[in-house]
Amino acid sequence: MGKKTFLIFGIVCLLFLQYHGYGYAAELEVGDNKPFQTITSAIASASDGDIIKVFPGLYKEKLELNKQIILQSVEKHKAIIEGDHKKHVIEIKSPDVVIKGFKIRASGHNFLNNDAAILVDQADHAQIVDNVMEDILFGVYIDSGNNTIITGNEIYGLKDKRLSERGNGIHFFNTNGNEVNGNVIKNVRDGMYFDHANETEVTNNKITDVRYGLHYMWSNDNTFRENYFSNNVSGAAIMFSKFISLEKNIFADNRGYRAFGMFFQTAEESIVEDNLFMRNSIGIYSDLSRGNIIRNNTVVQNDIGIEILGSNWDDEIYGNSFIDNLQHASVNEMKIRDKWYKDGEGNFWSDYSGVDIEKDGIGDAEYHSGSAFEFLMYKYPHLRLFVESPTSKMLKAIDKMFPVIDRAEVIDPYPLKVENNSASYVKNMKIYPSKVAGIMTFVISLMVTAIGITFITYLSKRFSH
Repeated sequence: MGKKTFLIFGIVCLLFLQYHGYGYAAELEVGDNKPFQTITSAIASASDGDIIKVFPGLYKEKLELNKQIILQSVEKHKAIIEGDHKKHVIEIKSPDVVIKGFKIRASGHNFLNNDAAILVDQADHAQIVDNVMEDILFGVYIDSGNNTIITGNEIYGLKDKRLSERGNGIHFFNTNGNEVNGNVIKNVRDGMYFDHANETEVTNNKITDVRYGLHYMWSNDNTFRENYFSNNVSGAAIMFSKFISLEKNIFADNRGYRAFGMFFQTAEESIVEDNLFMRNSIGIYSDLSRGNIIRNNTVVQNDIGIEILGSNWDDEIYGNSFIDNLQHASVNEMKIRDKWYKDGEGNFWSDYSGVDIEKDGIGDAEYHSGSAFEFLMYKYPHLRLFVESPTSKMLKAIDKMFPVIDRAEVIDPYPLKVENNSASYVKNMKIYPSKVAGIMTFVISLMVTAIGITFITYLSKRFSH
């Protein structure tokens, strides 16, 4: 058979296969004056590999995708899929499904059903791209599906509900190998919840106004890079997990009683590096964790920069810059089994007053954290009201000259004289919240005290006659 004959034969075979539906992706159009009036009817007529293009409009229907199809809004966010506030709006039950460009709303609000805008039900390789989800309990709920890609979505939870009555933005259960990139998540319970979810890469997401930006349970080998967590109870809560990498994330303004930028609980052999912890109640908190590396982070203007409990061991904390925190470091036991240095490199502490005669960038004297006043604050937290008062400054000065209280403290034998990595973070940042907040709190407390004394004096004079 000659080359020309072989080529003609190949073309005929290809046309035959396409004619009979093999390897040919049909395009089905949905909308007014289109072949299909509903998305459901288009799905019923579609075959694996087909593309369903949905034109602008409101589609009040719930979808079950049990074929390998691409479901695409012709104009981004102009096609609205609206449920009936019962169960899920869209269920993915086939591998290789793509959902792109829709506005999806009105899921059920039942926690027993895990009602969601999109449920990935034991289906692999789903792609959920550029959608807006609102008025939903859960945004995306992945149940035993692997290698899901979730990118460019906006997820808005039930803002008018209490945190305990909201679902999670993205919920991972029994799943591996996912990619989550460039999503905006707001007003849900937890931004992303991981339950036995491994080998997932989370990058460039923005999560605000939730309980935990990341909530981790029994999930290993995951990477979080360049995400932004702000105005949450905790930016990240990593619990019962191993081999987690948190790199170049920003944890800012996570405030409240015992609120954290990042919280480690029974976390092991993880790396926290090149992150910014700014204006949190507690920047970094760790309990019952071991073998973690915390390095090259900028910890600035938090109430407490880092709190490490004595239940931790074998952690390495070095190369970090602690700048203008009300209290740089807090420990609760005299003997801490973690190292605050590695290979002759400690941390930068903005209140370190030692000198560097040898000009090697390392202070000649050890850095000792804390003071008598900080010790008293740990025992009596309400004293934090007076953190910038003349009394606290006097106690700190006296304690430096005549230390009389044995207390748990951080000892850094190699304190850095130059900030290690903070210049890019703090260059254009307002330097007001921590110290000015302390001064304002002290002034307000004086005013309240004066008003109280005046009122008591007035009452005593009034009723003494």
